Amino acid sequence: MAFVFISHNQYDETIKNWFKEVIDDSGLECVLMELELLHSDNPGPLIKNIISRSCIGLVVLLGGNILRPPGYTPQFTHNWVGFEIGVAASAGKPIILFEEYFDPIDFPVPYLNHFVRYRFDNDHARYIEQIVRDNMPTQKYMAPDVIKCPNPKCNAVFNYWSLWVEMHCLVCRRNLGADEEADIKRGNRYDYMPSNIV
Repeated sequence: MAFVFISHNQYDETIKNWFKEVIDDSGLECVLMELELLHSDNPGPLIKNIISRSCIGLVVLLGGNILRPPGYTPQFTHNWVGFEIGVAASAGKPIILFEEYFDPIDFPVPYLNHFVRYRFDNDHARYIEQIVRDNMPTQKYMAPDVIKCPNPKCNAVFNYWSLWVEMHCLVCRRNLGADEEADIKRGNRYDYMPSNIV
């Protein structure tokens, strides 16, 4: 069984539970770690070992509580999510970032390979299963757009798998804008999902 580490905020229950079910359905197993349940004064080495040695990749779930978690200082959550992303990046693991359509979260992500917008429905669940399982486009799905941030101090590059709407760079948060004319030329990009999904 292959494992995928899920970086999240524990208070984003709906998102966490839905993605766990979707990823489990893909044939992979989720690793969800709640720091309060680890019974360790220093869980960093354990989390680092699990991500770098036991998991095939990292899934980052951006939900509203990642910015303003109840009961903790936001910096606590920010530090752990950033730490988990850094560990995966340094271990050469693929990092897939998920954000709900029309609910952008202003949280900088220092490294990522793939960015997917989603809705809580069965079509997106199937699409996400495929992306997480394969970590790359397949013949059944359209190829992603390769996004390069124009900010010379950033230069982040990642694959974008969703509807091209106005967005910000996930690393430096610079506005990347929407390219509707290019979308029209490409066709079928105004659906929430690619129309050629099987």
